[in-house]
Amino acid sequence: MHQPAFSAPLLYPGKIVVTINDLIAMFIGEDIPFISRQYFGRWMPLTHKRADHIIAISEHTKKDVISLLKIPENKITVIHLAANENFKPERDKNKLDKIKKKFYTGDHFFLHIGTITPRKNLEFIVRAFSDLAKNENDCKLVIAGKKGWFYEKLNEIVEKLGLVNHVIFTGYITEEEKILLYNASIALVFPSIYEGFGFPPLEAMNCGAPVIASHASSIPEVVGEAGILLDPNDQYAWAQAMKQVMTLGSLRKKMISDGFKQAKKFSWKKTAEKTVRVYEQVYKVER
Repeated sequence: MHQPAFSAPLLYPGKIVVTINDLIAMFIGEDIPFISRQYFGRWMPLTHKRADHIIAISEHTKKDVISLLKIPENKITVIHLAANENFKPERDKNKLDKIKKKFYTGDHFFLHIGTITPRKNLEFIVRAFSDLAKNENDCKLVIAGKKGWFYEKLNEIVEKLGLVNHVIFTGYITEEEKILLYNASIALVFPSIYEGFGFPPLEAMNCGAPVIASHASSIPEVVGEAGILLDPNDQYAWAQAMKQVMTLGSLRKKMISDGFKQAKKFSWKKTAEKTVRVYEQVYKVER
């Protein structure tokens, strides 16, 4: 049995492989409902110790599993995920113009993709963007994704900083809209504090959008040297990086090129092949 979502039945008599995406519930409880925290905190460690082998989706998750769950390293294999093949450059100018009109983005905007929760560090990026917006009046920050429970507080901060006309909350968006926003943006800004893998940077690179991201948790594994990786607490550095990517065409061009190369390192074919090898390993042990 392969359980791709954290846990597995303790009484199952056969071999079990479990995929662990992250241990966010054990690090950042405020992002997780109380019942889920109880489940992850008590039940999850038991099922992981019962598993014959564990697949971690990043080296960082593997380290967390070893450290927090006390699982032996030889029982863990790192297998990275990949982006949907639909995430690619869009050359149809009409489609790009339509998405910009739909969300009132204008021609110059930075993009963040993800549900609005504290670990996404959005209050920080709004404040960093405010430094940039003082001198770049036509630039906007688009925050696309579900309006999580932190939305109200974040919106209050936007209002206090006088950024109502510069920060756009789209709410939930479709995959097609997400792809078009990546393609139309100046760059993706991704200041997250903790990610098990982090799909947005990979999706952005596949679409040809430069990536400015935090050097926290698993994010450097995904971005590599293709993007700008920064301290998720250094507001000045983020404001400067956004300004450079926006104004230096040569830098942006290089980041786009490097991003395509980095993105090619990840594919579902590789993920599937490595997963099959884990199955074979577990089966051979049984035999």
